[in-house]
Amino acid sequence: MYLKGIALAGLIKRSSFALLITCVSLTNAHADEPFWAKYIPNFIRQYIPGLASEKGTTVFGPASYNNVTLATLEVMGPATIVDVKVEGQTNIQGPFDARDSKLNSLEVNGPVSLQGTTVTGQTIVNGPLSLDKKSTLEDLTIAANEMKIKDSIVNNITVRKGDDKSKKQVITLEGTSRVKGSIKFEQEGGQVVLRDASKVDGLITGGENINNHHKKPI
Repeated sequence: MYLKGIALAGLIKRSSFALLITCVSLTNAHADEPFWAKYIPNFIRQYIPGLASEKGTTVFGPASYNNVTLATLEVMGPATIVDVKVEGQTNIQGPFDARDSKLNSLEVNGPVSLQGTTVTGQTIVNGPLSLDKKSTLEDLTIAANEMKIKDSIVNNITVRKGDDKSKKQVITLEGTSRVKGSIKFEQEGGQVVLRDASKVDGLITGGENINNHHKKPI
């Protein structure tokens, strides 16, 4: 009985030490989360919406993040982020508003507003898009009738065919906006409106620049 008591005491001591180490590790790894989240181990965190884990963050419903770094972000609903860095894929099923953030790649089914936000990989948007305040995108693929770019830079733009071919697909560039590469409309009849000091360095195919300030395809 005495030996069993010693063994049990040793087991409790080791378990307590392991729990302490786990809590300290989680506290360091997820310092931006609510105080109770630090007690949730990684193998459980992945099943709790809104908590970051090694497999990223998944939210079923509206989501809002401010001043955090996430491995990935997937939201089944509207999402708003401010001063957020997402190291992997960002996938939003609903309206998306991002300000002063840095994303690796982005895919959204819904209207998108980006202000002061950079996407270093590919961006795919199924819905209207607004860029402002020195946002920067690499290659953009969009399915929408309306897109506005103000004081921002995009590398290349591909505009997919719309459901209603009777509606014009229009891209409006304002301020110091610039498309460094080309603009391609998969559906004929697209328009690019250039205002202020905005410009398109490459070719516009499947559409026209109604201000005639770009190189026309041969």
